[in-house]
Amino acid sequence: MAVSRDLVLRPSTQLALASFLVSLALADKNGGYGVAPLACVTGAALLAVLAAASHSRPAAGEDAPGWLRPALVAILASFLFYYLARSRAFPLAPGLYAVFSVATLAFATELPPLARALARRGIPREQLRLWIWLGCGACFGYLIIHGTPAPEMDVWTLQQEAASALRGGRNPYSIPYRNFFGGLWHEGMMVYTPDIADAEHLYAFFYPPYTLLVGLPSFALTGDIRFANLVGLLIAAWALSRIAPSGMRDLAAALLLFHPVTRHQLLYGWTEPTVLAPALLMVLGLRQMLASAGRRWVPAAVGMGLFAGSKQYAFLLIAPFIGILPRSRRWWSLALAAAVFLAGVLPFMLWDFRGLYRGNIQSHLGLPARIDALSWTGAILRLGCSLEGARLFAMVAGGIAVLAALVWFWPRLGSLAQAAACASAVFGLILVTGKHAFCNYYWIWNALLLTAALLRQGEEPARSACAETGSSAEPCGRTP
Repeated sequence: MAVSRDLVLRPSTQLALASFLVSLALADKNGGYGVAPLACVTGAALLAVLAAASHSRPAAGEDAPGWLRPALVAILASFLFYYLARSRAFPLAPGLYAVFSVATLAFATELPPLARALARRGIPREQLRLWIWLGCGACFGYLIIHGTPAPEMDVWTLQQEAASALRGGRNPYSIPYRNFFGGLWHEGMMVYTPDIADAEHLYAFFYPPYTLLVGLPSFALTGDIRFANLVGLLIAAWALSRIAPSGMRDLAAALLLFHPVTRHQLLYGWTEPTVLAPALLMVLGLRQMLASAGRRWVPAAVGMGLFAGSKQYAFLLIAPFIGILPRSRRWWSLALAAAVFLAGVLPFMLWDFRGLYRGNIQSHLGLPARIDALSWTGAILRLGCSLEGARLFAMVAGGIAVLAALVWFWPRLGSLAQAAACASAVFGLILVTGKHAFCNYYWIWNALLLTAALLRQGEEPARSACAETGSSAEPCGRTP
């Protein structure tokens, strides 16, 4: 019983279980509101908070649990089974079925005859599976995008029109867009407010300049911004494989590539893959930076600047990572990150500051709460709360919870895993109290939870070794 209790209390266990609960919630109604999904994401947020809290008091001598790899294999197998069972209903079904069949057959490299044959030729099985799954992920994304050339989704049409405007020399923050919903209401829900939309037009572009700049080459070359999301997904999968400890690198990438909601990200043009890519590159750069005692600081700073410009909430998630920057390079790193951020934002600020502010800040603050949001805000709306009351609840409750988490769980031991757990807890609190918490946001939170679990898995043996040798906590916390 003591062993089981210790296993449950390990931060890596809590983070991995939280990631699984988020995946379970997204499997029901594709991330829409439901009592069971809400219970799952609430439980995941509580587990993330517990993991972040325990990082401030790391247990000496804890061994890395050996259960995580078999658990990841089982979860990945369930993802692939889902796609094999559903792929015949997707566009370009034969190609997709072949892709997922090849991805599933990659497990055969663990069979003794094939494993011995690969060993004789000096081919690492983990690396081989990684490249197979990355290739399958690329084919999967291409077939999804190619099979649905014009998805019925407001996010995609808005980005397409913005990319077309920018390519033609017009400022995307200054032009009107077609109102995809044809009004302020859709299926009984208020989706826009009168200050940014009418029956025909939408007068705001909701995404940061980074989204425009990333999507423009894809639009210019292919006529579709979604190929930029596919590239972002592949970069994120590769970065996650580099973050994961040896023995789980291929699984980490595959869990991201073949997550059931990954298809939705690519199909509808949601921007989260291009947000996750710089986030994971930042984490990877920070690990290299800490391992080199601050000498290799440029990649981390560039990744931090790109991530800061990718989404409005990114600043809150970056904050815990600032706490682990080595003092010798902290201000240099922050200065370079700020320069990268301003390089993308400043031209649009000078071009039309009011339009940029209206699209990126004012419109988000004023958007009404959604009754279909997978959050407690959506729940209180269903209990009869007014739209204004629900929006106020999301801002007040979410703001207090996030600020309290940042202060209470702020990383103080120079541990990258601790910072990642703090960021995951913060993001979870944002979502479970948010007014627009949908599966695209939960997908990126799922990836951040998995990242924190894998980082902790890599740090637990280091802490155990430090406990045996009597080393101080500071260097041990920075062991990659």
